Amino acid sequence: MRVRTIAGYMCGLNIIFSSKGRINDVHNGMADAIRHRGPDAVGTWSDGHCALSHTKLSIQDFSSRSNQPLEYRNLVIVFNGEIYNAHAIARELGVCGERLLFDGEVIGPAYSKLGDALWGRLDGEFAIAIYDKAERRLTVARDRIGAKPLYYQVYDGDLYLSSEIKGLRRALPQGRSLDFDRVCFDLVFGPWGPKDATFFKEVKKVPPAHYLTAITETFAATSYWSADHRICESSGDNLAAALETSICERVAGNLPIAVFLSGGIDSSTVAALAKAKSSNEVVAYSARYPGAASADENHEARSVCDRLGIDLRFAEVTAADATLKTWDEIIGALEEPPWDIVYLPVWNLYRAASSDGFRVVLTGQGNDELWCGYRNEESLSLAIWRDRSVERVARAFRDRLLKVGVGRVGKSGHSFAPLWTGHGTSEFLKLGRDIAYIASHISSSVLACHSLAATRLAMNSALSRHLDQEDRLGMAHGIESRLPLLSNRLIDLALTHHAGGKDDKGLEKAAFRAAAARFVGTRVANRPKRSFPAPPADVGCELCEYVLDNWPAIRASEIGAGLINPSISVDDAVAIIKTSPQIGITLASLHRFAQLWLSEAALNRLQGEFND
Repeated sequence: MRVRTIAGYMCGLNIIFSSKGRINDVHNGMADAIRHRGPDAVGTWSDGHCALSHTKLSIQDFSSRSNQPLEYRNLVIVFNGEIYNAHAIARELGVCGERLLFDGEVIGPAYSKLGDALWGRLDGEFAIAIYDKAERRLTVARDRIGAKPLYYQVYDGDLYLSSEIKGLRRALPQGRSLDFDRVCFDLVFGPWGPKDATFFKEVKKVPPAHYLTAITETFAATSYWSADHRICESSGDNLAAALETSICERVAGNLPIAVFLSGGIDSSTVAALAKAKSSNEVVAYSARYPGAASADENHEARSVCDRLGIDLRFAEVTAADATLKTWDEIIGALEEPPWDIVYLPVWNLYRAASSDGFRVVLTGQGNDELWCGYRNEESLSLAIWRDRSVERVARAFRDRLLKVGVGRVGKSGHSFAPLWTGHGTSEFLKLGRDIAYIASHISSSVLACHSLAATRLAMNSALSRHLDQEDRLGMAHGIESRLPLLSNRLIDLALTHHAGGKDDKGLEKAAFRAAAARFVGTRVANRPKRSFPAPPADVGCELCEYVLDNWPAIRASEIGAGLINPSISVDDAVAIIKTSPQIGITLASLHRFAQLWLSEAALNRLQGEFND
């Protein structure tokens, strides 16, 4: 199998669009705010009506030829990510020829020929902005799964966009207020929220698989792809070949590759294929919890690496790592509250890979969402299949997600519900029990087929949220995370292949397991699904102590008053958090998030640490 090599890079984008032609130099400050995403070069362009800036993190090409913004005829372009079928598109359209040095060069010529039909043709992980100087029209687009983030805010009729909210904050420091409904939604429903929502009222995301067009003071987002699509025939041979192709595209070129390895089927498949298809060094990283063997997967990861001949390195996670300073750094990177301590091992994995000089990491992220690998998705899928009614789905959604939502801030289910009865949550928890309210948030498209329902639901909500977080954690350490299990072809096959099917042993992801067995062997392929191992309970103790030490202030704060029953005393809080440390971690995350993102001085200090 031959895959053309093109120079790749990751970066950050900032765009301002003003139909009134009143753009000033603020876009330079926006680039500074996300410089950690691209320390190798910064480029800006402006004509008074539109300003674009780009910060570049070089992966293979360190020359100035790939600096952005790019210009092609009347188009000005900034681009973040990778387009893996750039050469195929160039050949098909007869553009660029052999001159294609890097994938972004195909965007201008291809867009000139195809217009917005281009977006559905691109296979990759990208956020792209194109400004037409002649028509004074701005178009921005995100890849179909939302791997590369793009946020926007409208202020005084002008449109501001950035790869991170930090860029918007630099341009509009006054325009930032907490969306309390979104906080409550997350506590109740988890990651199944609207695709365009953030934790700030004024800030939205460009949804995955959408392009947004701005002309004068009006703009609109248009979908160019949907998980409702089922467009290809499927077989085990096709799936295995698609896996090989996807890996080849993501390891092409002269660069060492890191793989995050748990020892489960997804990451093991990525590691096996990366080793087989890359001509360069492949190193695996796994989290290790010293003194808590039951919490890690080192033996499984070691077994895979021994079989493949891959060097295995560890990122250790201890209670000493879970400091308030580190948690603030994670909050600053995510730009939202990290609800769970499991973000810490992922943070340490990226830090370890960055320290060893890696700029690219392959992960198995998204495969459980794609192939219905989570048991709560499976239960919802079966409920839909038994009774294809919105009311039935709403009941399943309510019963499952109330347990996941409220249960995850108190593992004893509703026994700690009295804690969350501030003036905001009490009303929102009622909505969580309201069938009509939940039904209004469920698309009728998920009712079509049992085998597709859970996958479609995940792709329409939770998946892009998880991928946003993965991007942010990696870029905070100057690392591009690539997603070889989420190529366009693999997504199409999953949506066609009745993704949630089980094999005769009752194992989920049956079709994927059958294809992956060719690369990892049947023992690994038949390994039962395990949740991501959480660190030992003592790892979050400093965060819990922070909550208890500051309980009166937290309870009296804006976010505390909206969430916490005012009658809960310090002694009550001690008893609750001792029984369920997760509640302490949740409260610490919420309070620190509000302190950092609603305090100009605190955010300026954190921004300085990021850019250092």
